[in-house]
Amino acid sequence: MLEARAMRRRRSAAIGVWLLVLALTGMPWGCASATDDTAASETESEVAPEPHPIVPDPEWITSLPGYVAERIPAPVFGNEAYVLEAGPEDAPTVVLVHGIAGLGAHDWYRVLPEIAKHHRVLAFDLPGFHRSSGGNKLYSPVNYADFVLEVAAERRPGPFLLIGHSLGAAVAIEVAARDPDRVERLILADVAGILHPKAFYFEAIARTNAKLGGFARLFEGIRDAARDAGEHVPDAYAKASEATILNDERVRGFLNPGRIAATALMAHDFGPALGRVKAPTLLVWGERDKVAPLRTARAVSSRLGNAPVVVLEGVAHNPMREAPDRFLEVALPWLAGTGPDAAGLEPAPGDGPSETDAECRSRHGVSFEGAYRRITIDTCRGVVLRNVRAEHVEIRRSVVRIESPVIEDPSPEAGSAALEAVKSEVTISGGRIRGAIAISSSSSELDLAGTTLQGSEAALLVPQGSTNLLCSVCRIESPDQQIFLHDSIDLVRGTRY
Repeated sequence: MLEARAMRRRRSAAIGVWLLVLALTGMPWGCASATDDTAASETESEVAPEPHPIVPDPEWITSLPGYVAERIPAPVFGNEAYVLEAGPEDAPTVVLVHGIAGLGAHDWYRVLPEIAKHHRVLAFDLPGFHRSSGGNKLYSPVNYADFVLEVAAERRPGPFLLIGHSLGAAVAIEVAARDPDRVERLILADVAGILHPKAFYFEAIARTNAKLGGFARLFEGIRDAARDAGEHVPDAYAKASEATILNDERVRGFLNPGRIAATALMAHDFGPALGRVKAPTLLVWGERDKVAPLRTARAVSSRLGNAPVVVLEGVAHNPMREAPDRFLEVALPWLAGTGPDAAGLEPAPGDGPSETDAECRSRHGVSFEGAYRRITIDTCRGVVLRNVRAEHVEIRRSVVRIESPVIEDPSPEAGSAALEAVKSEVTISGGRIRGAIAISSSSSELDLAGTTLQGSEAALLVPQGSTNLLCSVCRIESPDQQIFLHDSIDLVRGTRY
């Protein structure tokens, strides 16, 4: 479909930009904030909050057994951080890391009393937030992870349990990766910042398109124009952010700490860290989350060995605030090492190879799920493959979305591809693809998130035309490459990974 780009760009660019604005209205680049300790969080439109007045801890927190709170010298950042503890001194330690929230640790207060009944809770306002000092610092995931580890080592030496939300969940990934022996069990709630900025942008357009339902076909030209009109904006923004905001103290001086933290989060590649996490991990996700869409959960779960995922229906980005009882129902058993009874998002292994073939030819909105031998898709749009296990998938002149696949050629012949894409637009979330050649792509657009490609000859081959490859925290394994990939790359004919 790359050949059609010139034509698509000529189609109503103004309408495409309008749709882009409509699609992204109220949707930050992977971050959210909360501004009120009592209201359920519906504030996803705030990327990073302006400073809020200091709100003291409520009486139902200060009266918890073992409660102490103070400002301490902040490791790494050189200013001061607000730290609180509660719960029995001799109980296992739980460390809580909040997201980009106006009230910092207050994000946890609806669930903190129950957690503190059987755990010593260590929480804080991350430097730059609420009662901790601000200032022009580099509030990056790595710096925050080092801060968490040093504060925990000082106040609660030894292993600990770790829960993070949004930005805090991304920081928790880095914590668990940087010191795997310290983190015994991990809960990640609605992790933000994992998708490449361009992938996040495309996902916003896809969600808008999905809302159109049966009318989607009428607006396909506008959808394509919207993708083309802003295709380079997120990528350029991320690169500019890394070159200026993150490395230039003068530029950072114009931003508040929350915006610096959001920018650093967007620019960070979590692929290597996800590969080093060893702690048993549970993902808790809001079904209605627009800040960190469920595609992110598929990517993270897949990269963590198909880690279990609990999706809370009707909940948006802040499950601890919007549905504290349901959050505790899954979090407390996980902390105790007994549950919950949750599975990952990828399909079960199955009893053996399937003899079933499936196809879509010149149709729209077809879905496939389950086990197949071969799936053929030709001249179709809006096709979804969800939790599919297959030996071969062939996609030609089509737009296809693949979620949590396992595509494995059991006896690959030399030069054969487990997935072949020709003149197509293919989005893959999570899963793994393995064959002599994992993916063969000609004149196509590939958007992969958290997907593992394993090829005995090549993980990815471009035999004809060119391919735009967009990868978010992917793993590439072949005789030539053993790498994590988090980038947007234009690949020419003959490229192989």
